[in-house]
Amino acid sequence: MMSCLSVDQKLKKAQSLSRKGKIAEAIEQLQQILSDFPKNNRAKAAIAKLNGRDDSKLTALPSDITKRITSMYTNGQFIKAAEYAEQLIKKFPSSLLLWNLRSSSEFRLNRLEKAEAGFRFVNQLNPNYPDGYNSLGNVLRSLSRFDEAIENYKKTISLSPNHFHALYNLGLTFHSIGDFENAIENYQKTIELKPDFKEAYYRIGLAFKNAKFKNYKEELQHTMVSLLEKETLIHPSSIAHAAVTLLKQNPLIQSTLKQTPTSECLESIIISIKTLSKQPLLMKLMSCCPIPDLEFEAALISIRRSILFNINDLSNNQAIVHFQNVLAHQCFINEYLFIEKEEETENIKILERSIKKSFQTGCQPSSNEILCIASYRPLNSYEMINQTTFQTESQTVIKLQVLDHEVENRLQSEIPTLKELSNKISLKVQGQYEKNPYPRWVMLGLPLKPSTIKEVVSQIALNLDNKEIESVVKPKVLIAGCGTGQHSIGTASRFKNADVLAIDISRRSLAYAKRKTVELGIDNIRYMQADILNLEKSENKFHIIESSGVLHHMEDPILGLTILSSCLNRRGLMKIGLYSEEARKHIVKIREEIRVSGLEPGDRQMKLFREQLKTSKNQHHKIIRNTSDFFSMSDFRDLVFHIQEHRFTIPQIKRHLSQLGLSFCGFEGTEVISKFRSVYPSSVDLYDLDKWHRFELSNPWTFMGMYQFWCQKA
Repeated sequence: MMSCLSVDQKLKKAQSLSRKGKIAEAIEQLQQILSDFPKNNRAKAAIAKLNGRDDSKLTALPSDITKRITSMYTNGQFIKAAEYAEQLIKKFPSSLLLWNLRSSSEFRLNRLEKAEAGFRFVNQLNPNYPDGYNSLGNVLRSLSRFDEAIENYKKTISLSPNHFHALYNLGLTFHSIGDFENAIENYQKTIELKPDFKEAYYRIGLAFKNAKFKNYKEELQHTMVSLLEKETLIHPSSIAHAAVTLLKQNPLIQSTLKQTPTSECLESIIISIKTLSKQPLLMKLMSCCPIPDLEFEAALISIRRSILFNINDLSNNQAIVHFQNVLAHQCFINEYLFIEKEEETENIKILERSIKKSFQTGCQPSSNEILCIASYRPLNSYEMINQTTFQTESQTVIKLQVLDHEVENRLQSEIPTLKELSNKISLKVQGQYEKNPYPRWVMLGLPLKPSTIKEVVSQIALNLDNKEIESVVKPKVLIAGCGTGQHSIGTASRFKNADVLAIDISRRSLAYAKRKTVELGIDNIRYMQADILNLEKSENKFHIIESSGVLHHMEDPILGLTILSSCLNRRGLMKIGLYSEEARKHIVKIREEIRVSGLEPGDRQMKLFREQLKTSKNQHHKIIRNTSDFFSMSDFRDLVFHIQEHRFTIPQIKRHLSQLGLSFCGFEGTEVISKFRSVYPSSVDLYDLDKWHRFELSNPWTFMGMYQFWCQKA
């Protein structure tokens, strides 16, 4: 039965499908026309052209063959599709469709030389076929022939300017060679053409990590906001530096930062607040991660103080309630890092008494007053909070500072304990994290989809002595030291069908982790309070164990590593994160300064010491204030005030792994590996710890965060 579409409409539809690269569907549409109008020359000519023939009188590829081979490819039967296409090409040697499907199948089978030859012939058959050049570009990118890949993507775009796949692939290629500016530009164009392209957002987020903007681009501010609003595509702190450099190119921001308001001038306060409130990226960023910039910090400290000193004149001023709401988020997230002068402390006490008096007389404090308090002290520390009726503007602050805290208090009692802690150092470290769960976070980036162990091994190019682990379908995973859940949630989302046990010595950190796990709807993690030392006689064995940033805070890190190794299955994989001796020389100096001065890790002393670092001209002080860890209390405490810290060298790691029968499988971290390969291009070199040691000595900041490496049990 004929469709209600006219012949012209069907021809236009086939044209549209062809432009989108949907050749098989276009041919099927045209064959519908021929089934009703066998002599329609326009349909014949179009089919012949799509099959790579210029002669419209030649017989088109039969519809049953088209459907069969297309079905093979779309169902992932790439070997069958390639073999069937090769047979048919003998009969239809100039069929664009057959050559395209055969070459695509070869590409999916990683037969890159055959795929390259095939797509080159596709482009000979039809030099004006955009997808042929795009596909050839994909093959060349897989072969690391990036210049040739870029040339083919640009050819695709010249033939089809709205070919968003080619723009995206061009972005990927620039990304691969470290050209983040061009990568971002092409990802941005992709997003503008296809706003629902999740992968493009994910990739532009990764590119933003390395970006530093010299010019202001409004469209990038909106893209960053959209990226952050998607909540699980990127960790906000990973793009915060790029976002700050972009915002500071905005003339309005520049003038506001230069004209910091004083407490005496109410008008200047309101102008500054209104200006900053109109920057959606700044508002979004302040609500989800610490702002890693001292100029912004100075402005926010001044505005916070000015609001406090003028609170009576600002009462019920809705124009600044929104900004106060975001400021209260920022202060809570950075754990009230901002320095507080004595007169501010006195004014806070006055405001607290005023609010208490309001309740006694049956009145409610204004939103401005409550939010002012919330930008200096967590609201969960006040009993009066239960008497407060909150307006809509304050609801997100109440959830963050009060309701979440109540949920965590309830969850603490539900978390089982393996065994009471007894090691003195473990107890001290536990005390630090019970008081200050670390890190405090709002949202994080998760993989677009979970992967099998084999896929993860391939993605991060691990060198396995034995590939038996790759066949495990439902891996049992241990996260040893999960903190507040970023690690456990990330790993549970990374590995397909993973059954995750996450342990930590801090019950408050575990409660935070469990709350966030529930909020994100993740159901494959079990939490337990436990010390790694108490796993020594555990009968549980795991396919994968991950412990990042934990062992170096133990009394005996190698004992901890030994115990974890005993919990690992034969051929199992372990990911370890350890501090680098080379990369933390500046931290060692600062820790020694703290020790000599007798400073204690109390909030007040830490803030005063940090103020000294902010203005110091010493090089090792300048280094630390350029890191994101400088911009939250927990990060700063963990960085320089931690009660226990060990550091390692690569030769030490090599020796300890050998002693435990663990083979080094590779470091994790795209940027680190890319820099290493610029010096040692051979893929074999990636697994040579002696060469990594030489590389680190020449590039001492390589492992500024920590060594993150994988090893395998024999």
